[in-house]
Amino acid sequence: MLVAFLHLGALWGFAVAQPLFDLLGRNAEFFATRGSEGLEIVGFGLALALAPPAALLAMELLAGAAHPGLRRPLHLVFLAGLAAILAVQVLKRIDDLGAAVPLVIAALAGAAAAVAYGRARGLRTFLTALAPAPLVFLALFLVASPVARLVFATESSARAGGVTASAPVVFIVFDELPLTSLLDARGEIDARRYPSFASLARKSSWFPNATGVHDRTSKAVPAVLTGRRPRPGSLPIAADHPRSLFTLLGGSYRMNVFEEATSVCPDDLCRQGSREGGLGRRTRSLASDLAVVFGHVALPDELGARLPSVSEGWEGFAGADLAAEAEGDARGERSETSGKGVSDLARGLTRGLRGGRAGRFDRFVGSLGSGDDRRALFFEHAFFPHAPFEHLPSGPRYLRDHQDAIEGLVPPSGTEPLRDRFAASQAYARHLLQVGYTDRLLGRVLDRLREQQHFDRALIVVTADHGAVFRAGDDRRAVTERTFADIASVPLLVKEPDQDEARRIEAYVQTTDIVPTIADVLGVRLPWRLDGRSALEPRAGRPSSVSMIQGAERRARISRGARDRPVSVTTGALERQQRASLARKLALFGPRADPFSLGPRSELRGRALDDLAIVRGPASARAELDAPDELAAVDPASGFVPAQLTGRVRSAAPRKRALAYAVNGRIAAVGETFFLADEGVELLSGLVPASAYRRGANEVEVLEIGGGGLRSLGRFGARAGA
Repeated sequence: MLVAFLHLGALWGFAVAQPLFDLLGRNAEFFATRGSEGLEIVGFGLALALAPPAALLAMELLAGAAHPGLRRPLHLVFLAGLAAILAVQVLKRIDDLGAAVPLVIAALAGAAAAVAYGRARGLRTFLTALAPAPLVFLALFLVASPVARLVFATESSARAGGVTASAPVVFIVFDELPLTSLLDARGEIDARRYPSFASLARKSSWFPNATGVHDRTSKAVPAVLTGRRPRPGSLPIAADHPRSLFTLLGGSYRMNVFEEATSVCPDDLCRQGSREGGLGRRTRSLASDLAVVFGHVALPDELGARLPSVSEGWEGFAGADLAAEAEGDARGERSETSGKGVSDLARGLTRGLRGGRAGRFDRFVGSLGSGDDRRALFFEHAFFPHAPFEHLPSGPRYLRDHQDAIEGLVPPSGTEPLRDRFAASQAYARHLLQVGYTDRLLGRVLDRLREQQHFDRALIVVTADHGAVFRAGDDRRAVTERTFADIASVPLLVKEPDQDEARRIEAYVQTTDIVPTIADVLGVRLPWRLDGRSALEPRAGRPSSVSMIQGAERRARISRGARDRPVSVTTGALERQQRASLARKLALFGPRADPFSLGPRSELRGRALDDLAIVRGPASARAELDAPDELAAVDPASGFVPAQLTGRVRSAAPRKRALAYAVNGRIAAVGETFFLADEGVELLSGLVPASAYRRGANEVEVLEIGGGGLRSLGRFGARAGA
């Protein structure tokens, strides 16, 4: 029995444990961002190294107890499976084998290994000699990788003295919000589309030349919280950032902290979102995510692409937090979306980029006004308007399961960017829709502060970690000389206590200046060296250049030897890019920056089909929608509206074509077909305003816009068969 366990353990170690230990050891953020503690990581390592082979052995023993002749064959089956897993990881490195060939060869190799094991004593002896390997892999993981800094971390309890201010501090960091998204044609914050940002700006200091310092959230947010530029190799944890806004105010202020992608606030100050649900939740989340990560490591690329993405963050790839969200609903913690019957499935970025992020923002809003707020810090890192793009400005979602029906329609950062111009532009439109929803969330914060009579005397800071770019051929979040303005330029609004007028401060500031600014307003002396300084201090002239750090993971989610690198542009080049970025936005969406106006022949929107010449009948092309059944019972009050119509066009000769989408006999949207990975599949995606639908059954007709008029490619929904 012991020998069988050693053999299973040795193969398990090489086939599964070592690849995962190696991967996670080089990406310690997997543990850091979810708040895993040292003993938890040790327990995880022991479980990964020893529990699965022990479970396999237990199954063998149970099979042997049921029938003595079953144990040996089952042992060989397990060995064959582990050998096949090891083989497929080797074979996937060979280009042009596709998906099926590696699996077939690996299966044959596994069967051959099992036969050899049964016949060759030397092979069994060799496996016995390899038995210590899992423990060796575990030791290297715990001691000789960056994870060691988490296992042996000691958190700072440093506190600043002399904090006598009594103004509440409300600090919100949005995620992936470029400044240009908020601007109107005059270069001002668009009060019509984003009334909450504009309302705050009317009583704040606005810094239109503010820039971030890093294009990766796990580095950018700690820089915001510490006033220090990111150090190579640092993790987003308190041990690596012992001096922060939290320790500055922690000796005097009550902490209401909602970190998402970081754990910078020490445990003795913040029992926060990273620990929500306790050890049980973190363990379930870890196990679920680990299975998805290993699938990407072990499966051929074609099959791995069908798994949930792991390119957007560190947690929630497979929806491990669904139970926790359900428990929250049961306790009455219902958000704008999850409280209306819309399923929350996968989280995609750290602690909940996908399902549940609106609910956690609700909890932040609920914390405002709890207790004595005269000396309280309210910090929220909100995963909005970051992808997945799923919300309309009014609140309803239009993605059922937080994943696009068309794979790659909004590619994760670090993957091959979109090459199709229309697809990239529509991703921009969807981003702008979600910026509208983000404005709605900010409005709830401002309303809550006014209700609690805290708005006037509060110090309010609103910014973003970095921006985003939506242009064909560009990685959405990677800063380069070409994308600098879109990625680096972020909103920064600072409302001082009792400030009652707008100020536009043209000084070039960075997000590392925020903590010094907060200290300046509160009259607090910072007890550590900073890279930033108060944004409210007068500055002479303008800098000759501006820089931002490009993360090492720009192109590869998991990389060896990659290093962060600074990207710099002249100030003049940045200003030209900013003007060009705003001009492009207006060219795509018009002077009113309406995301629904994207597409050819936008003048057709609102026209009744009865007033147009429509060609119906047999055609060389026909449209297919992905979820036509959703049109049968539309209920905007449910929190879901089928505002995105996706599918494909079937034809003998796929090509780009202009489309119109009519809802209940009136054209509601226009667009184009496009091609992604498979150039032979002509795809469609149309954005339809929620106002186009009526409660109950609806009909959608997809029409091709041609030189001779409109040709119907198919009708769906209420009268599809008419």
